[in-house]
Order: sequence, then C-alpha cells, then structure tokens
Amino acid sequence: MPLPIIDTNLGEESKSVQHGQFPPSGANTTLFGRLRIALLVESTSGGVGRHVIDLALALHELGHSLDLLYSTRRIDSRFSNGLVHLASLGVRVCEVDMRHDLQPADVFSIRQVRRYLQANGPFDILHSHSTDRK
Repeated sequence: MPLPIIDTNLGEESKSVQHGQFPPSGANTTLFGRLRIALLVESTSGGVGRHVIDLALALHELGHSLDLLYSTRRIDSRFSNGLVHLASLGVRVCEVDMRHDLQPADVFSIRQVRRYLQANGPFDILHSHSTDRK
C-alpha cells in the first residue's frame, strides 16, 4: 500500500482537512487516531537534527507511534543525545548508511530503508528530512 502524500500547506486556504493530510495546528488529533509515522533523515546535525528531534518528541507526546531512521555520517552530540532520550521513551531508532550526494551506494541505502519499512510497517506516513535525492 503506497504511503499518502502529505499536503503541508496549512494556510488560510486550508479550510478543511482532506484524507491523507496531517491535521492543521490546533486540530483535534483524536479524529485521526494514533498514526504510525516513520521519520527519515540524512543530515542529523545542526538545525535539521534539532528539528527532527523536536518533531519526534512532539509527535510522541501526541500519542503517535514513531520510528526514526537516521544517518550518522553528519551527526552531532545534540542529535545523539536526542536519540538516547527518544529511545528511552519507546521511539524505535534505526541507523541507515545514507550519504548526502547521489552515489551508486544509494542502492544499498534504499534497500535498507525499504526492508526496515516492510519489516516494521505498515506506516501511515513516511516523512523525510534533508534527504537530498534529486
């Protein structure tokens, strides 16, 4: 089953939530139930890493089930500490060997992510961050 495409345009023109959209800020998330969400991130340092950790914590606090797949090629201590904290809360974390630029080895990364998703899914949402795959 393909994962839904999420419309992240939550401006004034988004008056109603359509199937496959994440609820707008302030929406009653109990209408959508508990979601199985996989977060995928290549760059785990700086702002991206902080954003992903903060997002994972917020989604966990909302009661969603989370898996975080990440690369350690560009990681900092803040993200590492966040991983430890998330794992202690029950968030499943998985290291994936990803590179920033396109390379032949990406075939192995894609295979690793795909196997993980198939073995641990199904997921309602796959949300990727800083995975520069053109």
